[in-house]
Amino acid sequence: MKSILSFLLSFLDKVSAALVGVVVGYFVKVGSDKLRAITAAKVVKRIFRSGLEKVFIIHSAIYDQNRRAYSYPSCDLETSRRIATLFEKAGLKQGQDFEIHPDPVDIEGSIKSYLRQSSLVLICGPKRNATLKAILENAPNLRYSLYVNVHTGKNEIRDTYRDEVLTSSREKKPEDGDNTGYDYALIQGFPHPWNLDNRVTVIAGIHSTGTLGAGLWIESRSNLRSIASESKHGIFEDLIVVRYKDGIENITETTKA
Repeated sequence: MKSILSFLLSFLDKVSAALVGVVVGYFVKVGSDKLRAITAAKVVKRIFRSGLEKVFIIHSAIYDQNRRAYSYPSCDLETSRRIATLFEKAGLKQGQDFEIHPDPVDIEGSIKSYLRQSSLVLICGPKRNATLKAILENAPNLRYSLYVNVHTGKNEIRDTYRDEVLTSSREKKPEDGDNTGYDYALIQGFPHPWNLDNRVTVIAGIHSTGTLGAGLWIESRSNLRSIASESKHGIFEDLIVVRYKDGIENITETTKA
């Protein structure tokens, strides 16, 4: 009888210890996950804005003179949605802390006044985002320059250190049977040229594939931490290589160059 009682007590002790271990492990994991989420949220807020100001995510817009209407490229819309999701995970609320707008520069090229008083996330290259074009004309000198070639009318990225224009696979003659391609994109951040208390973040590729790839790359917590750690005086820039296969929206890899 004593041996049975002893066995039961020993068994109960082991079960209790196991249950305590499970409960403690659960709360440690929950606490660890929550801490990582809080840290990630702080990093997001630090990268994209200076304080409590509203952030405007501005994506490209193409005006069709014949239809007298705008169209919005799908890759740029998808990038905007991904940045919005990143903000929401960081605790920012759409409408209160940030808004998503198509490029609001009118046909005459005037810049809306509220864009001068807010932090901005500018999606797509200057060819289809006139707000970005105006901002870049007043941006600090960085290694990589993003601009519209006046002769071809296309976006270009120049490595000013090497005095070299980066070329995507779409500008080269494809080899027979090759269904892969690549594009380049920039992720840059710097103080707002017209209001140094706020910030500007650029997410733009040579083509829309590059833009979407940069949006995918910046979703990663480790990549966000990398940006935050490399930022000096609120300025950072990363060149992203975006690889795709079987169609420009089928992205297979995004890496920092």
